[in-house]
Amino acid sequence: PITHLGGSGFRVEIDGTALAVDTNGDGKVDTKAKGVAGFMTLKAKAEGGKSLDYSLRLVNSGGWKYASSGVMAGKLRGTEIRLIDQDNNGSYNDFGKDAMIVGNGDSAAFLSKVINISGNLFNFDVNAQGTEMSITPYTGEAGTLNLANQFTTQGHLDSAVVTSTNGDWSFDLADSKKGMLVPTGDYSIAFGRISAGAESAKVRAGRMKTITVASGAQTAVAWGGPIKAEVKWTHANGELTIAPTDLTFYGAAGEEYYNWIPDGQSPKFIVKDAKTGKEILKAMFGGC
Repeated sequence: PITHLGGSGFRVEIDGTALAVDTNGDGKVDTKAKGVAGFMTLKAKAEGGKSLDYSLRLVNSGGWKYASSGVMAGKLRGTEIRLIDQDNNGSYNDFGKDAMIVGNGDSAAFLSKVINISGNLFNFDVNAQGTEMSITPYTGEAGTLNLANQFTTQGHLDSAVVTSTNGDWSFDLADSKKGMLVPTGDYSIAFGRISAGAESAKVRAGRMKTITVASGAQTAVAWGGPIKAEVKWTHANGELTIAPTDLTFYGAAGEEYYNWIPDGQSPKFIVKDAKTGKEILKAMFGGC
């Protein structure tokens, strides 16, 4: 469903186990994706007669699926801006749903109506095709939000994306050691990632409270370690059961850590007699 001047989408057909695609928008399939994956670029005319180039990556997993595999890139005031059609509908101006990278990093925030360029705030706008973007000075109230200098970890904070509760603003604060100027309001953690070599974990809000940024104020959040694990267990007929899916990890501010890589490093469970405190057994998840 990528809209172009020739229609509301590009035709696809199942051809045996392959996926046949109309890549030039003339209504006739002309290219096939075979096996388990593939890449294609759809080409047609967009509104206004401009060229449309929309790259896809395709995966055959219980049926063919697609996702955007390119960005629209440009510069504003010498700063690189990359736009990602994160909801895969062919439009690059779905604020709060699509994604953007401001600067030279590789971590994206959600598409935001206000962006920070070189420490200054600007109202941001872009057309649906992602071919034209513009900024105007932001004149609302603002404060500084810092998620970097009080984050305790043995690894590296790769990403720390916050979004405002109204869905209008989003920023990645991982590299802002001195904090970042953002519009005043309430924010929550949308996504984070920490890593140490080949090891990594993702972060989401979990039980973390919203973060209020006041006008002219400096707001810093103490989060990260120590991380505590919580388990759910059942005890019936003399058998204690703990499932890996019932194990959750929370940080100092209530944020939740998940998708641990590698995921085979099990914690050690120690079971004690409730009355005597005597250790009954030690256990770990199998295969760890």
